[in-house]
Amino acid sequence: MAGVLAACLLFGSSGCSRTTQPPAPRDRSLVIELRWIKSYPGQSRSQVDTGLFWALSFLGAKLPADAAIVTWDGTRATLDLGAAGVAETSKPAWRKLLQVLESSGEYRMMGGIDIGRFVFLSLCSSYQYYALTGVSPTYAEFRARHSFSPRQVAIVESGVARGNRLIDDGRQFGDVADVDRDLIVGLEADQL
Repeated sequence: MAGVLAACLLFGSSGCSRTTQPPAPRDRSLVIELRWIKSYPGQSRSQVDTGLFWALSFLGAKLPADAAIVTWDGTRATLDLGAAGVAETSKPAWRKLLQVLESSGEYRMMGGIDIGRFVFLSLCSSYQYYALTGVSPTYAEFRARHSFSPRQVAIVESGVARGNRLIDDGRQFGDVADVDRDLIVGLEADQL
């Protein structure tokens, strides 16, 4: 009887594991290996995750709560941008950036790129930022992609530019109360 009970416990618990492996990435071309080099002795993995998620959110990632976005193995982190929920339209730009990073001397020698360098090269370069977020790289392209109402608003003594400005009202969705979706573009003018 004790043998049957032991066998049941062994087989019953074999499917339960506290160290479950994350699911395999759907798209390996959106996965990169990162290296964590502590910035200061008290820096924690949780702080690194927070900073990485913050940067990814600024790059348009949806960051689903249940997704295996970053998996750790010591000081190595595997980042799955597909799991992070980057926009479908930005995936070609992400693939291109990851190819460049993976062909670097650092990546080939060390098996990954420094997390801080990854954040810097993706978030802090306007060229990369525009490509990774799908933002129009030029003002003319931006204007062509969005519609604006004929109304302009005058800004006198602007807090962000010298002189007066005209702002094109970009309420293309019709609901004035929906301020978070309003698109405002500023055009500086010599005179109002």
